[in-house]
Amino acid sequence: MYIVNAKKKDYKKFIDFQKEIYKYDAQFRDLQSVSLPDILEQKAQITKGSYIEPYLVYSDECKIEAVFILAVIDRMPDTMQIAFLDFVDKEEVFGEIYRFAKQKAKEKSTSKILIGLNLHVNYGLGLLSDSFGSIPSFGSAYNKEYYTKHIEKYMKPTDTLYSYKIKISEMDVNLSDRLREYISKNFIIRKANFKNIKETAAIYTQINNRAFVNHKYYYTAREEEDIELLSSFRYLIKEENLLFVYHNEKPVGFMLWYPDFNQLLGIGKRLGIFSVLKYKLGLKKIDTVKITEFGVLPEYKNSGAVIALLDYFYKLRGNDYVYLESGWIMKSNKASTAITSRFMKNKYKTFKVYEELL
Repeated sequence: MYIVNAKKKDYKKFIDFQKEIYKYDAQFRDLQSVSLPDILEQKAQITKGSYIEPYLVYSDECKIEAVFILAVIDRMPDTMQIAFLDFVDKEEVFGEIYRFAKQKAKEKSTSKILIGLNLHVNYGLGLLSDSFGSIPSFGSAYNKEYYTKHIEKYMKPTDTLYSYKIKISEMDVNLSDRLREYISKNFIIRKANFKNIKETAAIYTQINNRAFVNHKYYYTAREEEDIELLSSFRYLIKEENLLFVYHNEKPVGFMLWYPDFNQLLGIGKRLGIFSVLKYKLGLKKIDTVKITEFGVLPEYKNSGAVIALLDYFYKLRGNDYVYLESGWIMKSNKASTAITSRFMKNKYKTFKVYEELL
């Protein structure tokens, strides 16, 4: 077995290997092959100024058995990420990657290795560790069941994350008259303005950077990265899918939500313009909506801003879907867990992150 630093001529092999791993997996939907080329070629904004090295793992018979990216992001300089990892069902293959990554981490003078973060939380956090029999929602992590089994022979999970799902008709969305009056007096909800993507991205970035300043796996985002992120969504989502909450004309929080576009896709397929067009023409239906991200300034966390966003969303689209799913929430995040449990109650899927100090 040997590991090769992937060059431009190898990038197609890198992407095709993932498709081969999930070839007969009825739950797999291709969410990465759209963004991976720009990451591999270091054209994506997230790669600027950072150490990004893709690798292929070959068997002695010259067959690819794994792919991964080693990354040290400039704003997370103490951490060597093993990102975009896929490998065959062999413990020794991951063992080889683990030892190789530790050696590279020492060469780069990093103090820990991390599995579960794909460069930034926007690209994914956590490996799926249960519910392998259900199709992942759009934007959710999916991997083979044996991944965590083999990884845990070498590394222990250090953080657990949960998503939640509920039938919308079973949600408790009744707010007292007093609370509704308070919300209406103190908060205004506005939709994003995609005609001015720079201004919208600037607000989104500013709130994110303050809202998640103490998040273990979040690092300061740059406006250019969020302009790229939101621009990539523009053909998919509407302005109503990114909501901002204002207090006295000051943006203090946001909510990003969208339909589960994976319901438009067949096995192994990726989202394309024709699938989206069929949906917009009413030829395909989606019964699940996903609130993927909340962000509220620290001083407004208990102000009612989150309730204002949820109430607005429910009145806007609550009757258009059957199910509501949340994005991942860290088990250690008591505040987010409390507000999510208030409305959604039951956990849906579990994800794990692996971190090891060197």
